[in-house]
Amino acid sequence: MNDMKYGMKYGVSIIGSILRPFYGVMAKKDSQPNPEMGSSATKQLLSSSTTTATKKAAPSDTQLKIRNSYQRLLWMVVGIVLIHLLVLLVVEFIRPDWNHVDYALRLQRLHKLISENPEKPIGIALGSSRTSMGLDTTTLSRLSNTNLFTLAFPGSGPVQELMYLQRLIADGVRPNYVIIEILPGMLFNPISDLQPIIENENRANLSWDGIGMRDLSLLERYHDPDVNVLFHFFLTRPEIIRGHGNDWLMLFESKWSFVETGSKHNRFGFDDHGWLPYTTSTFSEERKMRGVQQAKENYYGTLQKGEMGTRSPLAYEELLSWLQDHHLPYYLYLMPEGNTFRSWYNPSCEAQLQNWLKRIHDKYSAVIIDTRTWMPDEAFFDSHHLLPNFGTVFAQRFGQEILIPFLQHRGLLSHADTKSR
Repeated sequence: MNDMKYGMKYGVSIIGSILRPFYGVMAKKDSQPNPEMGSSATKQLLSSSTTTATKKAAPSDTQLKIRNSYQRLLWMVVGIVLIHLLVLLVVEFIRPDWNHVDYALRLQRLHKLISENPEKPIGIALGSSRTSMGLDTTTLSRLSNTNLFTLAFPGSGPVQELMYLQRLIADGVRPNYVIIEILPGMLFNPISDLQPIIENENRANLSWDGIGMRDLSLLERYHDPDVNVLFHFFLTRPEIIRGHGNDWLMLFESKWSFVETGSKHNRFGFDDHGWLPYTTSTFSEERKMRGVQQAKENYYGTLQKGEMGTRSPLAYEELLSWLQDHHLPYYLYLMPEGNTFRSWYNPSCEAQLQNWLKRIHDKYSAVIIDTRTWMPDEAFFDSHHLLPNFGTVFAQRFGQEILIPFLQHRGLLSHADTKSR
């Protein structure tokens, strides 16, 4: 109702600004003396007008134009603010799926997967682009006879993994087990995985568009104290309006049919189990070298410096404590890396990593699997992202040696299930 009042007031002000010059003309006509009036009456009218003009001079045309311009600018700003507030309310309370279309589409696909196989245990793979692109959860689901789904996004670390897991349960999906990638480079970063969002860096991978009001309390625990999270949150809300028309269209289309561009992939690239591989397994050596160089720019300095951060390790511990409090079975794993990438760890960095993994294992009785040496150099695009065909090869070994024994130990998979695959 208030929005309607402001809108009507804004419209009336515009009409008034258009008609105001005509009011001035009419006023001038009314103030002119009537020739039919007597000379005494004319003198009296002129005397009265002179006295009034002396007391208060009428604004000039220039002053009126300036005043009208200020009024129009003011109402334009008010209108923009109201639109942003309206969008914020809609996105937060009516259509939260508009806030992160990638997540919303994955959630839709997960619900469909569960409805097609309701008897199978639900598994969620959390992690970064290494997991999203390199862990073939379709093959793992077939091997384990479960509904394993990838909920991994580029650049994600422990803060975002916890955020998406909490969001998933709030959206009505409680997994039977969770597998969580540990990204070593994140541990040695002095900032958390949400810092690039706050600093508006790496916009291709991370965006405030995926952050909602329900996530702010988590952000505030791991952001830079010099950054006002609430201010940046509201400042970036206009991005919801700009540049997401096509994404929203895909969201609406997927209500009727899951959008496809090939035999198993939708327009966002992930398959029925959320796996998002490269579109090809063949890259030129030059293209691979550029990929390795880009990876080196992102990780080499951090791994060579070798100073364990504070925020990401604490966030991992909060994630594990939350899983234990909610009685969710889980295990941790490190994704494969090429020889080139592993050479960037200095001895101190590697020693700190091993000490931290041991401490996490001892404190939380966590199962931690280090697969960094599992794959040959030709399996990678950039020495740390697996190519699609090798992602399937990796998943086969991962399932046989890690996932299936884990599920059997947790009572989520019988020996009969593995024999019937």
